[in-house]
Amino acid sequence: MVSSQEINQLLNYLEVPIALPYGDDKPSNSFLVDAKSEGIIKGLDPSVQSLAREFILKAYSSGIELRIVSGYRSPAVQDKLYQQGRTTDESVVTNAKAGYSKHNFGVAFDVAPVRDGNVYWPNDKNLWATIGSIGKSLGLKWGGDWEKPDLPHFEHPLFEMKDLLTRRVETIYSEQNLNFIAKNKHARIDILGLMKNF
Repeated sequence: MVSSQEINQLLNYLEVPIALPYGDDKPSNSFLVDAKSEGIIKGLDPSVQSLAREFILKAYSSGIELRIVSGYRSPAVQDKLYQQGRTTDESVVTNAKAGYSKHNFGVAFDVAPVRDGNVYWPNDKNLWATIGSIGKSLGLKWGGDWEKPDLPHFEHPLFEMKDLLTRRVETIYSEQNLNFIAKNKHARIDILGLMKNF
């Protein structure tokens, strides 16, 4: 089993620069990660934190200001998002049940472009393709490549769901997430069926 600490040590060999929050959420020529994004980054598994920071910095150097808008999600938050569009009149926002999202393991995050200091959701395929290319150039997996695209979604490349669910690899959230699945009948799905999809 490979721990997130071992993966983080490997990433540290890459000498990824660490950005510090500057606190006022405004663009900065010093290429620092905004405070809101940094707060979300700090909640991710340590193995993905430096990748998330580097992604924001590389996008900024390419002329695109990004903010991380979602990172680790508790099973309760994931369940609420999963119910959206299924039990409400809103649009479906996720196909992952609680416990089965890489957000629940802290190895996925969502980004949004920023214009005039505010997050916005452009219907601009070229912009999203550029954002996706930047993330992929760092080795991240991009949700825009999926059969049902999730353009803001990026995840750590070394964590496969089957490995997370079987504890072949672990994150700082593995114990809590797998305990949730074990205790909540409605959260359990056909693991063998799931494994066929990964």
